Amino acid sequence: MTIFAGYVWKQAGDEAGLSGGWYRLWAFLVRYVAPVLVVAVFLYTSGIIHF
Repeated sequence: MTIFAGYVWKQAGDEAGLSGGWYRLWAFLVRYVAPVLVVAVFLYTSGIIHF
């Protein structure tokens, strides 16, 4: 879902009411940070890594 929202859904910032710097921050977080966190949670719940 984060990959779709970050790369495919181009009007997400407009629909969320974001503009300028806030849109760039949102896009960065959704494109790069959120997928890493999703993978980390998956690996943690499957028992592969421990925090």
